[in-house]
Order: sequence, then C-alpha cells, then structure tokens
Amino acid sequence: MIGKQYQGKGYGKKAVLEFLDYFKRKHKIDKIYISVSLENTVARKMYSDIGFKEIKKIEYTVSNMCFKEMQMIKEL
Repeated sequence: MIGKQYQGKGYGKKAVLEFLDYFKRKHKIDKIYISVSLENTVARKMYSDIGFKEIKKIEYTVSNMCFKEMQMIKEL
C-alpha cells in the first residue's frame, strides 16, 4: 500500500517492478499470478500497464462477506 499523499507519483509501480525483478532472480521463476479486487480499478490499470494480463474473475465468500477479484498473470 502507498500512503494517500504519495499516490499518483509512480512509487507503487516502481515498487512492484523492483519486487518482480528481485523475486524473479531469487526464485528463478518465469511467471507470477496475482488477484486484485474488481473494484480497485486504479490497481488493475497499474498492473495492466506493467504487463499483467487478466485471466478470469473469481468470487468467493468468507464469514458471509463476498469478495470479487480479477486473477492476473505476468510472464517474467
């Protein structure tokens, strides 16, 4: 999460890119999967902008709370 006062400045995108680079080197992986809330359009756009592709929508319930997410993948 990025504090509200720092949002929209590219810090989140830079942090994700640095993390992906580190994770790829450390674990020698070629793809990574994430899930993002369907309502979080800003995060979904950021992930799309850095190369994540939407796979499918999922919906599940925990303690009578319904969650709707988009599963995404990025080839590294």
